[in-house]
Amino acid sequence: MSEELKAHNAAVEKMFQQIKPIVEGNDCNVALHTLLITLAACGSQTDMPTEHFKALVVQELDRLMLVHAKPEGTA
Repeated sequence: MSEELKAHNAAVEKMFQQIKPIVEGNDCNVALHTLLITLAACGSQTDMPTEHFKALVVQELDRLMLVHAKPEGTA
C-alpha cells in the first residue's frame, strides 16, 4: 500500500471517528438525510458528471456494506 493511500485511509478513519458520535447520537432518519445532503454538496464540488458521481456513491456504499456484513474473523 502506498504512503499516499495510507495517509488517505488514516485521514478517513480520523474524520469518521469525529463524526461517528454525532451520527449515532441522532435519529437514523435525521442522520441519513444530513449525510445525503453532505454527499450532494460533495458531488457539486467535483468535476465529474452528476450521474458518474451518483454511480460512484452507490458502488462505494455497496462495497462498504459488504465489508461490514462479513462475520468477524473472516477475510
